[in-house]
Amino acid sequence: EDVRLVRAGGHQLLALINDILDISMIESGELSLSFAPHDLRELIDEVVSIHQPLVRDKDVDLVLEVSPGLPEVVCDRRRIGQVLTNLLSNAIKFTEEGSVTVRAQFDPERNGVVLQVTDTGVGITPEDLEQIFEEYKQVGSLKKRKKGTGLGLAIARSIATHHGGNLGARSTPGEGSTLELT
Repeated sequence: EDVRLVRAGGHQLLALINDILDISMIESGELSLSFAPHDLRELIDEVVSIHQPLVRDKDVDLVLEVSPGLPEVVCDRRRIGQVLTNLLSNAIKFTEEGSVTVRAQFDPERNGVVLQVTDTGVGITPEDLEQIFEEYKQVGSLKKRKKGTGLGLAIARSIATHHGGNLGARSTPGEGSTLELT
């Protein structure tokens, strides 16, 4: 048990250091991306599988809805995986019961892939919604806040922008949230 706790603490510290390094690279303009065609379905399956254990002890269903025929996407696979990991981790963290759904489909109007993570969690007030993308910002009451640096969504939005896309959110307090990566 002690070894498990030390290892978990080490992972938390590593995540914190990586967040700080990422935000520093973004701010200095040093964020480098490696673009190549990737099967987004494969990446989504991988990230969802990794997160499956986080819902085992909760009354939460992790649902995957990927449209058939999803095209390859030219992106930095590691960074898009980082964005999806952040969105999915947050959704699971703030959902005590219900579901977290990952959807991906091609949108011909935007000529791109739209990836959504929708939860039935605590939700976000309209006045806090845009603040969730600010560095070091966590919203909501103190007792509803969870562990974290407040950097994840700022980094995720920056990665989306560096890909020529966007990361947005909509939410209803008490009903849940949807974060959408295009």
